[in-house]
Parts: sequence; structure tokens; C-alpha cells
Amino acid sequence: MRIKIVDIPDEGLSISGQETIQPDSRAEGDPCWFPAPARYELEMNRVGTTVRVRGRVSVGVKCQCGRCLTEFPVPVASAVRLEFVPADSIAGSAPDSVHLLSGEEMNIAAYRNEEIDLADLVYEQVQLSLPMSPVCREDCRGLCPVCGANLNEAPCAGHADRGESPFSALAALMKPEPSHAKRSQSGPKKKKEQSHGKSQA
Repeated sequence: MRIKIVDIPDEGLSISGQETIQPDSRAEGDPCWFPAPARYELEMNRVGTTVRVRGRVSVGVKCQCGRCLTEFPVPVASAVRLEFVPADSIAGSAPDSVHLLSGEEMNIAAYRNEEIDLADLVYEQVQLSLPMSPVCREDCRGLCPVCGANLNEAPCAGHADRGESPFSALAALMKPEPSHAKRSQSGPKKKKEQSHGKSQA
């Protein structure tokens, strides 16, 4: 949805609705995806060429735990406090209708073509609120490195406790044999029979 700057009245504009965010993000391999649209409630006020946007964006996100690979819900709610200004007033702004900056100007965004794209606004706010490394819980034990069992659900024959790894069998094969074992494999050495010459009568 796009809001024309000229359509924002002097007393401000209240707007609410839903926006679909990347419905195919799960197929792209992202750790988080959006099974339902995001909801927004915004107040927009115009002061000259600047548009102040205040409100809230919320969405139910699903993420895959980076340790045990379990899917779990993540409720995301983001407070919106943005100042939209014309793109040509920001040096080096991107050709998008929303251009979030960094540092002290993090709350400044740019609009182009005299309009604000709410889809871009909602997307940026949600992305800033997503966890960098999703974990289902702080004490998640992850997967057993040997059998792949989820250690949060049940033990896995003591692999994790013994500290076994997929390379343990290889290490056992490469371990040198004791010297006495090599001698036993070769078998006892036969004594040379010495012939003693006897005079025949």
C-alpha cells in the first residue's frame, strides 16, 4: 500500500491494516519466516516535506533453532518512530522508497515520487526486530554430534556424555599397535638346527 504525501491531511492520518512479508522466505533458506501477515497501526503527520510516522508493527514469526533445528514461534512487536524526508535531501540514498540510515540518523527514512510505501516500512521494521541467531531456549542442548538425536527430548545412548565424535572410529584405526602385538603376529622364530658331525664307525 502506498500513501501519497498530498493525501495526508493537516490533522494527520490514522491507518491500520495488514501486509504480507516474504511469503516464500522459508524456501530461500532463511532461519525465520512469516506464516501470517504483519499488522500495523500508524499515525502519520506532515510538517512541510517531512512526514512523521509513529505506531506499532507486530507479526507472528516462526524460526528454526540454530542448535536443535526445531521450529518455534517468535512474537515480534516493533515500535515505529520514523521521520520520512524527500530522497533528494539525503546524500547517497538508495532508489527505494524507504531508505533507513545508520548511527544517529537511524530514525530517518527517505521517500520518492511523493509517496511512502507501507510494505517497505513494515518489512524494515520487522527485519530489525528479528533475532540474529534464533534459539528455541537459552539452555537448548542441540543435537548429538554422533546420532543426531535432539538432546532436549531424550538422551542418546551416552554419545554426548562420553564426548564421542564422528572421528572417534578413525582415531582408533590410526592408533599405533603395541610392539608386543607385532611380535606375537610374526610367530615364534624357529631355532636353527645345528648338525653335529658324528664319525661313523
